[in-house]
Amino acid sequence: MPKASGSKTSRKGKGRAVKTPQPSASPPVAQEPPAKKARKTASSSSASSKGKRAGSGKGKAKDSQQERGQLWNIFERLSLDAIYTVFSHLHPTDLLRVARTSRLLRSHLMSKSSTAVWKEARLKAERQVPECPLDQSEPQWAYLLYTRDCSCCDKTNIAKIDWYHRVRLCRKCSFSGKIMVLRRNAAKALPHVKDLFAVLDLMPYWKTSPSHHEMYYPINAIEELATRYAVIKAQGNQEKLEEFKEQMLTQRKAIVESVERFKEWEEGLSVADANRNVVYEKFEALGYLPIDIGDHLVTNSLLRARL
Repeated sequence: MPKASGSKTSRKGKGRAVKTPQPSASPPVAQEPPAKKARKTASSSSASSKGKRAGSGKGKAKDSQQERGQLWNIFERLSLDAIYTVFSHLHPTDLLRVARTSRLLRSHLMSKSSTAVWKEARLKAERQVPECPLDQSEPQWAYLLYTRDCSCCDKTNIAKIDWYHRVRLCRKCSFSGKIMVLRRNAAKALPHVKDLFAVLDLMPYWKTSPSHHEMYYPINAIEELATRYAVIKAQGNQEKLEEFKEQMLTQRKAIVESVERFKEWEEGLSVADANRNVVYEKFEALGYLPIDIGDHLVTNSLLRARL
């Protein structure tokens, strides 16, 4: 038997060698015993299969990455017209998802040149939605209608839309005083804003209910409009200031009138959803599965929430 370094071998008894450890400058390193040939048991075989599954999972992930890379290479070689043609056949919800995949796609889809793509996707959607108002872009309109995210935080499943300000707000964002402000609290919350109430009179406001007299305004919109108001007022041209006021009042009137149309559409949508749910429940009672009765035109936002 070869001698280990740093140790002496002494004989004790017949044919038995005992290693006598000697002091060394470095600490001893533990040596692992040689692996024994293990029997095949249920536990070992299951562990082995788990390892194989894990390995196959990594392989699938790698293959998926390669497929995405190949798809992206094909996509990069397409002309912009071809890309827009493909996008126009997507559901608006899918367009929103595509816009989140890369900065390049987002820059294309959020540009004014892609307005026709969003409009065509909206018109081809499973149910008709109101026309995009002048104060909104097509991507903004799609985000408001086809997602249920709070416009100011990461909370989801916000059903109610503030049509006056084109936002969905959770309860916390609505009443925290950081996003929306009551008219009676505006002077205290925004002491730096000059001509505050003159500015508020030019803006649409939101009430929690028709019988509620408290008027809510978005703080960022107040500050933005107040800046524009102050710039025009500083020019000393009263006629130009009056024109600006008239323009803002006309815009406010258009927004208020559009709200009535949007609320009517929303009420009709609720009735249609209720009727559709009754039909689905009857199919399910007959033994059909959700996949059998799903609408192929709906990607996820409306019908899949039900299914």
